[in-house]
Amino acid sequence: MTAPPIGSRRRLPSALASAIDACLEMDPSTRPTVTELAASLGTILPGYGPRTPSSEEPGTGDVATFPRPS
Repeated sequence: MTAPPIGSRRRLPSALASAIDACLEMDPSTRPTVTELAASLGTILPGYGPRTPSSEEPGTGDVATFPRPS
Protein backbone atom coordinates (compact mmCIF):
# COMPACT_ATOMS: atom_id res chain seq x y z
CA MET A 1 0.00 0.00 0.00
CA THR A 2 1.31 3.44 -0.90
CA ALA A 3 0.53 6.48 1.22
CA PRO A 4 -0.68 9.64 -0.48
CA PRO A 5 1.99 12.31 -1.01
CA ILE A 6 2.61 14.41 2.11
CA GLY A 7 1.83 17.56 0.14
CA SER A 8 -1.73 16.39 -0.34
CA ARG A 9 -2.30 16.34 3.42
CA ARG A 10 -0.28 19.32 4.60
CA ARG A 11 0.45 22.82 3.39
CA LEU A 12 4.15 22.63 2.71
CA PRO A 13 6.33 24.15 0.03
CA SER A 14 6.33 21.67 -2.85
CA ALA A 15 10.11 21.17 -2.70
CA LEU A 16 9.94 20.29 1.00
CA ALA A 17 6.98 17.95 0.45
CA SER A 18 8.94 16.22 -2.33
CA ALA A 19 11.96 15.77 -0.05
CA ILE A 20 9.77 14.23 2.66
CA ASP A 21 8.01 11.97 0.16
CA ALA A 22 11.38 10.80 -1.17
CA CYS A 23 12.38 9.76 2.38
CA LEU A 24 9.17 7.76 2.73
CA GLU A 25 9.59 5.70 -0.45
CA MET A 26 8.74 2.02 0.06
CA ASP A 27 11.91 0.83 -1.67
CA PRO A 28 14.93 1.84 0.46
CA SER A 29 17.18 1.91 -2.60
CA THR A 30 15.16 4.81 -4.05
CA ARG A 31 15.34 6.93 -0.86
CA PRO A 32 17.86 9.78 -0.81
CA THR A 33 21.13 9.37 1.04
CA VAL A 34 21.86 11.65 3.99
CA THR A 35 24.13 13.70 1.73
CA GLU A 36 21.41 14.06 -0.91
CA LEU A 37 18.80 14.97 1.70
CA ALA A 38 21.11 17.55 3.29
CA ALA A 39 21.73 19.10 -0.13
CA SER A 40 17.97 19.23 -0.81
CA LEU A 41 17.23 20.80 2.55
CA GLY A 42 20.06 23.27 2.01
CA THR A 43 18.34 24.58 -1.11
CA ILE A 44 14.89 24.60 0.51
CA LEU A 45 15.67 26.03 3.96
CA PRO A 46 17.81 29.18 3.99
CA GLY A 47 20.82 28.98 6.30
CA TYR A 48 20.85 25.18 6.41
CA GLY A 49 22.89 22.70 4.49
CA PRO A 50 25.96 20.53 4.59
CA ARG A 51 29.10 21.95 6.13
CA THR A 52 32.66 21.54 4.98
CA PRO A 53 34.50 18.97 7.12
CA SER A 54 36.81 20.55 9.68
CA SER A 55 39.64 18.69 11.35
CA GLU A 56 40.01 21.44 13.99
CA GLU A 57 36.51 20.89 15.36
CA PRO A 58 35.52 17.21 15.12
CA GLY A 59 31.86 16.60 14.36
CA THR A 60 31.13 20.03 12.92
CA GLY A 61 31.70 18.91 9.35
CA ASP A 62 29.22 16.06 9.41
CA VAL A 63 26.73 16.27 6.56
CA ALA A 64 23.82 15.90 8.99
CA THR A 65 25.04 18.73 11.24
CA PHE A 66 23.09 21.91 10.70
CA PRO A 67 23.55 25.34 12.27
CA ARG A 68 20.96 26.41 14.81
CA PRO A 69 18.74 29.24 13.60
CA SER A 70 19.64 32.49 15.32
